[in-house]
Amino acid sequence: MGVASGGTSVNSIAASAELLLDLRSLDPEALGKLDRRAVSALHAAAREAGVTVRVEQVGDRPGGDLHSAALMPPIREAAREIRTDLRTAASSTDANAAAPHGLPAVAIGVYRGGNAHRLDEWVQTSSLEPGLNFLRRVVELYQQQPVA
Repeated sequence: MGVASGGTSVNSIAASAELLLDLRSLDPEALGKLDRRAVSALHAAAREAGVTVRVEQVGDRPGGDLHSAALMPPIREAAREIRTDLRTAASSTDANAAAPHGLPAVAIGVYRGGNAHRLDEWVQTSSLEPGLNFLRRVVELYQQQPVA
C-alpha cells in the first residue's frame, strides 16, 4: 500500500515528489528483505533519473510470532457462551507491537462492518453492544486463568 504525490500539474516536471510506502509481513525476515529491496529499487530509480532520494522511516509495525495460543482458550469460551461464530486470521494489526518483546497478543474485532480502511468503510451499529459484551467476557475469563 502506498501514496505517491508530487508536481504542480499533470504535464510538468515535478520539483519534488513523495512516496509513502507501507510494507507489512508476519515474517520479520521477509519484512526486512522486502524493505531492503524497496529501498534499493528507490535508490536505483533515483540514480537512473539523475535525482536524489531521501528515505525516512515514519512507522514500524514489526512482524513475528504473537504467541497467541495461550490467549485463545478464553476467546473460544466467550464465543461459545454467547453463541457467536469465531473467525481467526493472521493479519497486521496493533497487536504486532508485542511481537519483538515475545508477549502474547491478539486483536479482537468487536463489530460487524466492511470496507475497512476505505472511504466507504461502514459499521453495523447494532453489533457494537454484543461485540463489547463478548470482549468483556473474554477479559473476565482471562482474569480467571491461573497465573503461570
